[in-house]
Amino acid sequence: MKWHDCRTDPPKTNGCYVLVYKYIPDDSLNLDSAYYNNVTNTWEDSREFGFVYKGRYEPIKWAEVDLKE
Repeated sequence: MKWHDCRTDPPKTNGCYVLVYKYIPDDSLNLDSAYYNNVTNTWEDSREFGFVYKGRYEPIKWAEVDLKE
């Protein structure tokens, strides 16, 4: 698994990825699965419709997980 920077190296295609994001009010780092939309260049919660990682939720790193094995 290779980690990529959300600002400088976003995913090339739409899809679900592992996302590390920073919750601004307390500077905590969190791990979640998220959907990347390359048309709008936004990270969206893969389980909660309409939730976008922005504002208090700052996307930091992402990775693609290969579960074929």
